[in-house]
Amino acid sequence: MDLQALATWVPLASPNAVDTRVYYRSKLYSLPDELSPFVSAANPIFSLLDRIALAKDLPAPFRVLGNLDHELKAFYSKLNSQKHCSVVQNSLAYYMLTATVDEILARSYMRLYGKVVEFKAFTPLTYSEEEPQVKFFSILALLKQKPLDYLPLIELAYYCLMTGFEGQYQGKPDGRQILEAEIDALFRLISQYRPCFSVNLFTPIKAESKTQKPYYHILILLAFVLSALFVTVFISETSIESKANELRFNPAFITSVDE
Repeated sequence: MDLQALATWVPLASPNAVDTRVYYRSKLYSLPDELSPFVSAANPIFSLLDRIALAKDLPAPFRVLGNLDHELKAFYSKLNSQKHCSVVQNSLAYYMLTATVDEILARSYMRLYGKVVEFKAFTPLTYSEEEPQVKFFSILALLKQKPLDYLPLIELAYYCLMTGFEGQYQGKPDGRQILEAEIDALFRLISQYRPCFSVNLFTPIKAESKTQKPYYHILILLAFVLSALFVTVFISETSIESKANELRFNPAFITSVDE
């Protein structure tokens, strides 16, 4: 089955109540598009889901749904504004992301209140009978057949799993183990086609080359020794010459020499 056939499972319509003439902007920080178009567009939603999953208390569902609804509209608007993203890929990305949102939101309310909290799901209806919990992995299996063509979608699926999507493996004895293996396989697959280059946060300081400094102290000591030797020789020569002159002009010395 190719991507076009799989796209028939996912409606190509826009999200609920989205006016495509309006461009929705995220209220949260967004990553640059150069990193990965789908992951950068979904970054604010992943941020919200992380807070929801770790929260010790959650407000009424309609308040949480309002924020998520706005961010999903912003996600859809951002994808539509990018020319390199096809309609089919945008639709698949939206489906995987909304399936993740619905599952984590439902699981978080169950964790806090111990009961099912009803809310209007974001995941769009499709012509397929498969539930989103199963269809997510069906889409992922197809994408992995051509990783070079659908790498941005694979990256989005990877982040969905990292955020906490479990799908059909939720509650199964070996579910966590299967998911960990899938996450590890996706990481290796992504690293193969999009290698991670190390980035220096700060400009490295070049180590100063240590030039061999002249031995000034040895030169000074040598100059001092030579100066002392010169002074000593000069004084000695002066003293000898003075003694010689003294003896030469001494009358007693001259008389003794004449005799």
